Formats: sequence, C-alpha cells, structure tokens
Amino acid sequence: MKKRKPTKRKRIRYIRAVIQLLFLILYPAVFATSFSGIKEIFKKMGQGEPIVLSAFLTALLVICFYTILFGRFFCGYGCAFGTLGDGVYALSSWIQKKTKKKLPKMSDKMIGIFQYLKYLVLLAIILLCLMGHYDLVMSGRNPWDVFSMITAGSFQL
Repeated sequence: MKKRKPTKRKRIRYIRAVIQLLFLILYPAVFATSFSGIKEIFKKMGQGEPIVLSAFLTALLVICFYTILFGRFFCGYGCAFGTLGDGVYALSSWIQKKTKKKLPKMSDKMIGIFQYLKYLVLLAIILLCLMGHYDLVMSGRNPWDVFSMITAGSFQL
C-alpha cells in the first residue's frame, strides 16, 4: 500500500500545533502578562496616575509590535489562551468521532451573540479598571486571571 503524502493544509495544522504547544509549555504567561499591561494602563488612567513602563506594559508593547509586523500570528500560534481553546475543541471532536455522537449545532444568531460577548466582557473590565473597582469585583474571577492561575499551577480561588 502506497503511503499518502500529507496535504499542505494538514502540514500547516501540524506545524501550528507544534508551535502552539511550544508556546504553551515555554511561554504560557505571555498572554496573561500582556493582558495585565492593558489592565494596568486603564487602572492608572482611572486613578489619575502616570503610566510607567513595567514588565506588564513591556510585554504588551512587544506583542503589539509583533502583531503589527506579522499580523495575527501571535493570536493563532502563540497565544496560550487560544491554544487551550483549540485543545478543548480538538478533544471534543475526537470524543464525538469515537462515540459517533454530534453536539447540537448553535444557530448563526447565537454564534453572533457569543462573538460579541467577548467584547462586552473586555469593555466591562476596562470600565471597572477606569472606575477603580476592578480589584473589588473581578480580581481572580475573569477568564484571563483564571487562565494565568491554571498555567502557574495555582488552583486557589
């Protein structure tokens, strides 16, 4: 039997998976650190304090610069938060294939709602930072803080 050569699309998926795994293992905190840079900027603005260059802000600037040069490469290949989502999706697909059962499909309307929901969460976090209430309401409870706790191996809430 002749062995088939993987298609270009499959090779790209394998390369992406390897890069994602490397970023997840070697640099899991890059995403959470750059998000903390955004949080820090808005907290300082809300408190009326000057914005100073910190490790969080430096990580954010590096990610922004990298994104300007290479487009959404970091989002698709280097973001550990996205890698975790891709892993859950791949595991779900594998389970569905093995059990021969499909999850119910969401309507296009629901998909659209969920796509905008992430922006509402981000807006709520920004507003809480500007008003100085972030630490009281969201600290340790938003998806990015929880993700950074998981990657750090800290499971205390």
